[in-house]
Amino acid sequence: PVIGIWTPPAQSIDQFGQQSPTAQSYQSVQSFLRSNYEMRTVDLSSGNVAGDIDVLFLINPQNLTQIERYAVDQYLMRGGTLFVTTSSYQYGVDPLTGWISIAPVSGGINDLLANYGVSVDSRIVMDTQNMQIIDVSNNGQIIQYRSPHFIDVRDDGLSDDSLITRNIAALVVSLASSLQVNAPEGVAVERLINTSDQAWDSLNTRLKPPASGNYNIDGDTGKRLLGVALTGQFQSFFTQPEGETVEPSAPNALPEGVEVQPLTQSPQNTRLVVIGSAEFLNDYTPQIAPENRSEYTALLIQNLIDWATSDADLLDIRAADTQLRLLEPMEKSEQQMIEVALAALDIFALIMLGGMWLFFRRSERPMPLWHDDAIEEEAHAAA
Repeated sequence: PVIGIWTPPAQSIDQFGQQSPTAQSYQSVQSFLRSNYEMRTVDLSSGNVAGDIDVLFLINPQNLTQIERYAVDQYLMRGGTLFVTTSSYQYGVDPLTGWISIAPVSGGINDLLANYGVSVDSRIVMDTQNMQIIDVSNNGQIIQYRSPHFIDVRDDGLSDDSLITRNIAALVVSLASSLQVNAPEGVAVERLINTSDQAWDSLNTRLKPPASGNYNIDGDTGKRLLGVALTGQFQSFFTQPEGETVEPSAPNALPEGVEVQPLTQSPQNTRLVVIGSAEFLNDYTPQIAPENRSEYTALLIQNLIDWATSDADLLDIRAADTQLRLLEPMEKSEQQMIEVALAALDIFALIMLGGMWLFFRRSERPMPLWHDDAIEEEAHAAA
């Protein structure tokens, strides 16, 4: 299969017209796709995606022009499989430390996705089942702490019914926004990824923990949907109502220069997959959360492409070859109890070894010297 990929630029233009680096880097996923498939980077500015692209990866869409949004819409209307990683927040660069912060995302395709049946929440999802991350304090010191912004999704949050996730044991989903599904009639929905039942939608965009060390739960807790696959027929976002005039400034207005009538609906069995994390595939995630489950992220991408190209046999083979279960996550108090027990076991083992050494030491008897009478007589005769 041919995989197309769009990612945001690695440089941004500041208010003074100068280029500055961003925290949006996606070289690892591109290298993986390039090594395993025919991969092409996609330029959406022409208003068209090449017809031979089997799956289009739209990674953290932002600051898109109307013609670029139109290109995405019409690709889906032609029956192309669209994979989107998006949320309301992304990695930013902290001006004090030069390390990661949380920044908003703008200019994406959330209104297009809502038209297709998937709404992206404007808040950030936090979960008590989370990962330990590496950060830099304001005075430049390396610090580590557990962050609810980095969600540890285990196998009970991954669908066993979907070919995309059934052999995935765990994923790390960072800076996520929850998804709500209102699929059109006749569109099949697969809920792929869920948080634990102790997650909540929050307005807290401060990455570092408060002085108390505990993040406040500032919302109702419950499971949140982070990944979904839709299969069916979708309506174009750029459908122009008959007899009505669409203002040029309207979000669904046809881009300037488009003279042909857009496709208004996709074929049956068109496929759309949305992951509610703009930074799901970011290169910085393994650096921030070293236990990032990157092998399962790669496996999910392979499953997705096989599912999109209907290679069910390969999916079955891969599923049989990756049966691995991770240990259940533990509370901090449980970890401390185990650490104390292991330390006590070490001390007990040392005491036992010391006792055995003393016992054998005291039980030792001097070894009698070997005495040969014949040799002694010969020595006396010689003298």
